[in-house]
Order: sequence, then structure tokens, then C-alpha cells
Amino acid sequence: MRTNIKTTTTKEKPIYILGTNAISLYLAAKFQLGGERVILLTDKRDEGNIANTEFHIKEDSAGKKEGIWIETSFWTKEEAKLVIIASGTQEVNSDIFRLGKEKLSHCPTLCLSLCEDINFIRMSLNTNIIQTWFDGWVNRKNNHLYAYGKLPEIMLNNPTDDETLRELEKRISPSGLKLRNPSLNEYKEKLYVRMGCSLACAICQKNLNQIFKNKSDTELLEQFFQEISSVSEVEQTPISAERLMEIAKGIPANYIFPLQKSLSERHSGEYSYFNDYILRYTRRNDCKVDAMAQSLKKIYHTYLSIK
Repeated sequence: MRTNIKTTTTKEKPIYILGTNAISLYLAAKFQLGGERVILLTDKRDEGNIANTEFHIKEDSAGKKEGIWIETSFWTKEEAKLVIIASGTQEVNSDIFRLGKEKLSHCPTLCLSLCEDINFIRMSLNTNIIQTWFDGWVNRKNNHLYAYGKLPEIMLNNPTDDETLRELEKRISPSGLKLRNPSLNEYKEKLYVRMGCSLACAICQKNLNQIFKNKSDTELLEQFFQEISSVSEVEQTPISAERLMEIAKGIPANYIFPLQKSLSERHSGEYSYFNDYILRYTRRNDCKVDAMAQSLKKIYHTYLSIK
């Protein structure tokens, strides 16, 4: 096994990170660069590939980082200092069974995964899960991790007390990432923009830069945001389509959304989450989401249906 860049003692409790996507690998690298002992939890198929890969980080706000070797394990072997669930939507419900309940009892557990039923994770692990949002744009290309735009932040989805917030800030600080406690509307803005942009990029098979250069593609994204705006009113977190488009134009143009990447590999990824979330509102009288529903149907028959 390769050694970490910064030496750690064997007695130091590890930070466990669950998942093998760009976000989980980026977080593992950032904490390790901050001097923390990090163990990435993964399945047997990926364990050797990741442990034997030298990763490099390229951030818009910093130069290229030196090589990083990430320690891996199939399950939690000792008590943790911090646990971060960052698995993809499709894998999170199965991945959590690598977390031993007794190893989580005395440490915070953050869930960055986009999951519909956070209570399933809470009940499965028998611990209080703190739901969070990864506010950043990270892609992986082979052994390179690219963080576009500003340095990512971790946002709490729900307000928490000052003591818990200070403790979380202390444990996250070695990564160099900030922890924010936003309003409910700000969290919803992030979700709605990601939903509309993900669907548009997936259906068009283009990045946002290419979409904004094409009139019909831009009009489709605008239509998605009009429908999502009506959803926001039903949810009592009203956000205008114009505001959503304004945020979308600030997203790094070359960022590839996870949904687009997963569909090109014939995996559902975030499709089920978006499908359930959006279609739930088609049964409400004053909330029409016809364009998104048709696009979801087209995505399914184009990429996911069994021929």
C-alpha cells in the first residue's frame, strides 16, 4: 500500500468516505492533503484499482497538486473521526452496508449523496445522519480530478445548533473546504438548477457551453426552468425561472453532469431520483411538467430500456 503524502500515526482515527465518484475521490484527496488519515470505502472490484492509482487535483483557484495515493477498504475496521457518504444515487442504498454501526456511534456522519429517502439511511445505520450538499463542480478524467470555478463548499441542508456547527467546522477544516448553513431557499435553488441542467445536458448530450450556443437547446432549458419554477411554488419555496437561468449561466461551461456521464455508460445514475421527484408533481392540478416528463421518457427509451 502506498503511503500518504503527509504522515499520520496509526493511532489516529480515520475519516471514512463512501463512494468512488469524482466527489468522493476529491474529498479523500483534499482531506489527505490536509494531513488527515483517510480511508475510501469501496467494493472489491474498485478497491485495487483506486489504491494503485496516483491521483492529481487541478483546481481553478490553485496550481496542480502533487500525486496522491488513496487508502481503500471494503468496510469500516475501526472507530471513525468523521464519515462522509458521497456515493452516487444509484449505489448509496447498497454502499451504506459497508459502514459498521458500532464504528459510527461517536462521530458525525454527513450524507452528500442525492437520495430521496434519507430516513432509510438513518434507520439502516441507526445514527443521526446530517444531510448536506456538495456545492461545487468536480469531474474525474482517469487519474485526474478537476474542480472547476470557485473552491467547493459543503452546505448543510437543514439549520443546526451552534455547537454542532462548530464541531463540524473543526472536523472539515483540514480539507480546506468551508461549511455553510444556508437558507432552505438557497438549498432548493441548487437542487432545481442541477435538475434542469442535468436533464438538458442529458437529453441534448451537450455541456452547458454548447447548449447556450444553440437556440433550440437554450429554449428547452428555459422551458425546464419554467416548469421547475411551478414546482417550487407547490413546495412553497418559490424561485423564478429567470433566477434559475441566471445561476445556470454561472456554472463552469465545461462541467459534465453525473447524469449525462452515467447515461453514456448505460447506467441510470440520478435518473430515478429526478424522475420520481418531477413526476410526483404531475398529479397536482396547477403544476404542469410536460416538457420534463417527455424528456424523462425519451431518456429512458434511448438509454435505459432493455431492447
